[in-house]
Amino acid sequence: MKLQVTIYARRNCHLCESALEVAIEARQKISFELEIIYIDEDKQLQMQYGEEVPVTLIQGKRHDYFTLESKRFVQALESAAKSEEKRNL
Repeated sequence: MKLQVTIYARRNCHLCESALEVAIEARQKISFELEIIYIDEDKQLQMQYGEEVPVTLIQGKRHDYFTLESKRFVQALESAAKSEEKRNL
């Protein structure tokens, strides 16, 4: 199973744009599916994530919010990949 990363973001948000750049760069090191969900028009998501965007999830679990630090993100992806491998054995 391929890793899944979801980023909840707002349009025209410089922190969100930076997080997306980090995620795209990380894909050169480790393979994962990337989904960007913009919360601007969704009241429920706005209530859930509010001003914390970007919020990054790995395999559906919250990894980080406000920023996405490259080294820490790649380490978390590698750890998630190892966990998936063990589950699939």
